[in-house]
Amino acid sequence: MKILILGGGQDGLILSFLLSKKFNVKHKLIVRSKNKFANYYSDIIEIGSFITNFASLKNIITKEKPSHIINTVALSSSKECNNNKKEAFEINSYFVEKLCKFTKETNFILIHFGSILEKQNRPDCVYTQSKILASNFIKNTENKRIRSIYLPNHESPLRDNRFF
Repeated sequence: MKILILGGGQDGLILSFLLSKKFNVKHKLIVRSKNKFANYYSDIIEIGSFITNFASLKNIITKEKPSHIINTVALSSSKECNNNKKEAFEINSYFVEKLCKFTKETNFILIHFGSILEKQNRPDCVYTQSKILASNFIKNTENKRIRSIYLPNHESPLRDNRFF
């Protein structure tokens, strides 16, 4: 089993730690850029923007030949999403759609991290809207190699626009 983790935020780092320290599974972490304060537990591939460098990401995936890709890439701050609506939809929705469509050309299993907050009615929250769009695409794609996991703490309540 060879795993690529997309995203160097808290979910990607925690998952990298678990895979290396607890399960001893071979994996690499693909990040936009290294965070000098983060402890990395795997080999790192810096890609820059996941949006503008999607062709490079496809080349990395093709070269690495992973059995699984775990997507933790997200703009998860509600405040940032509301201030940068276009970027939120690019990262949280359209990137996921591109990744799902790419699975048809390959043999990897895609595991996408969604948010349990998608289940709540938050019509003014761009974060929730963008994540729901991605989840709906996954549900309607009918590809058995794509799965979603909904994390209860994917977005901190302190980032929710109801709290600021």
